[in-house]
Amino acid sequence: MNTNSQKIESNVKDKVFYYGKQFIRGELCGVGCSFLSAVIAGPFYPKGKHGIVGAGYVASVMYIGYTVGNSIGVYWSGKTKYKSSYLKTLVGSIIGATVGLYIFDQCDAKGPLCSALVLGPPIGSILGFNLSRKSGEMTHGRALINYCQGKLRWSLRGVRICCDCYHDLVLKVSLFQVDL
Repeated sequence: MNTNSQKIESNVKDKVFYYGKQFIRGELCGVGCSFLSAVIAGPFYPKGKHGIVGAGYVASVMYIGYTVGNSIGVYWSGKTKYKSSYLKTLVGSIIGATVGLYIFDQCDAKGPLCSALVLGPPIGSILGFNLSRKSGEMTHGRALINYCQGKLRWSLRGVRICCDCYHDLVLKVSLFQVDL
């Protein structure tokens, strides 16, 4: 029983480390891309406008860069272990940014809920990536012959012996399984 709880504890630690790594890389890439987007968009700064318009322009460009950067960091962090879609990661980040902006606006930029502005894009991109991911490793499958992602594997999990209603032994074999 102790080994089972150790396996569960190890699995939880692995998942916390995996999601933490995605969060940290997403944040680092987000901050880097926000500053890079401000530098790139600098020449397009509206001239002759009131200072608050320019500040709003810079803040919006930086937030767009932060949102895109988060999706890049999360995708980069997760693609080594899983296959997923960058587009779905980006959509998750955009949804997270939209929710973060909405919460920020609703709490009048006061209180701890304002952190949704910063936490929305990485959480959204992590959800977008992990909800659309496919394992890079093939599970053994439920049949005798399993084909998944160009790999062929054998498994005895698809072979069962059971009794029918007349108490005769019956051999049941799930012969072939294809997961695309």
